[in-house]
Amino acid sequence: MLVAPPLATIVRSQVERRLLPLVVRADGGIPTRRLGSILWPDRLDPAASVIYSIGVGEEIEVERRLLELGARRLWLFDPTPRSVRFMASIGDHDGRLCFSPVGAWRQDALLDFHAPADPRHVSHTVLGPQGGDGGFRAEVRTLASLMRERGHEQLDVLKMNVEGAEDAILERAFADGITPGAIICTWEGRWSLAKAARWTRDLRRRGYRLAGRVDWYFTYVPRPLDRGREGLTEAPRGRGTRRATSRGGPACRGGSSRGRAAAPRTGRSRARR
Repeated sequence: MLVAPPLATIVRSQVERRLLPLVVRADGGIPTRRLGSILWPDRLDPAASVIYSIGVGEEIEVERRLLELGARRLWLFDPTPRSVRFMASIGDHDGRLCFSPVGAWRQDALLDFHAPADPRHVSHTVLGPQGGDGGFRAEVRTLASLMRERGHEQLDVLKMNVEGAEDAILERAFADGITPGAIICTWEGRWSLAKAARWTRDLRRRGYRLAGRVDWYFTYVPRPLDRGREGLTEAPRGRGTRRATSRGGPACRGGSSRGRAAAPRTGRSRARR
């Protein structure tokens, strides 16, 4: 049975996609490489980075490539039942893929996720009914809570594909004083073109630059990273996080390498509990 795409999908694919390169332009001079569906900054060393991937779906090509490039451990999050089954089917790659069936949001809560209009699509959203049948209820966490539960004091890379919840997650993260070393995300939901333009302006004011994009996947890096040494992750001035070490790291289910969880540390204050 064929399912007609909703009007928002038609506008996004036929109108906003054509306007996107005119409205949101990348900053020049930032070396990147294509990794599946994203652009990865050349000066970010996966082996020396704490990397969160929020919104897995049923595809981890980017994460596989990062493992090939030397990432010691990746933290993946998605509460969607199909995603949970998918991750169970592929295994944890010798403990290097740390998957948790939780979502991210502006607060710690139990939320309803709504099904997409097309049942072939895996992604659900917390932003309200999408015309699909069914859904599920799952736990969500702020970025600060996810970091605290895993004993991370810094976050070098935040990758998100979260069906329109990206702005809520970022707003709370910045309010908590968390400044990811790089942000790689899609802008989705209503008026995604306007959202992409607004957030690109806001992130530039916060000290980031737009390295480039692949379709609706945008890659933002802090300005000092452009001049940093190979493998050095520097956060925007005044709101930084400490660099990740390349020697192992916290276990998948929380706890630092010293056996206790630490609150995220930033240049201003610890994240609120």
